Amino acid sequence: MFKKLFSQTIIAIVMTFAAVNANATLITQDIIVNDGVFTLGTVTIEVNDADLGNGLLSVFEFVDLTLLGVPVFDVFAFEAVIDGDDVFAGIEFLFFDVQERGFDFWNYQLLLDAANPVNSLDIFDNNGNVIFFSDDLSFGQPTVVPEPAAIALILMGLISLRLRRKA
Repeated sequence: MFKKLFSQTIIAIVMTFAAVNANATLITQDIIVNDGVFTLGTVTIEVNDADLGNGLLSVFEFVDLTLLGVPVFDVFAFEAVIDGDDVFAGIEFLFFDVQERGFDFWNYQLLLDAANPVNSLDIFDNNGNVIFFSDDLSFGQPTVVPEPAAIALILMGLISLRLRRKA
């Protein structure tokens, strides 16, 4: 009796958790400059699971973008493209034009296409002077994190199987 009640409670909790969260996948990748001399920063995007399996997908907002240790930006343009058929390949194309918030802000313009050797990174000071330029850019290894609700559903299934086996 207690096992059945416990199992039903777990199912209710997991279903509530799954209903509250949108099904999505987070992809995080480093932006590497000058053949690994330094990492410019990290970008994290969110992709709806419903869009997966539909070829190339454009994402126009980021979850997190940190460049040279600065995480807060005014965004003028942002686009990331992934292959929805293979999210574990990571970001294939990235473009952004962002500006640091603060007293002595910098502006960053980046165009990085994994399939094209013509890439560019421009960093300007607040007077429009070029501080840094590079055309030697690459992506680091992607980290793909599935929706937490999916993991909870899998755990719930394993717990249910375990309880049934003992019964």
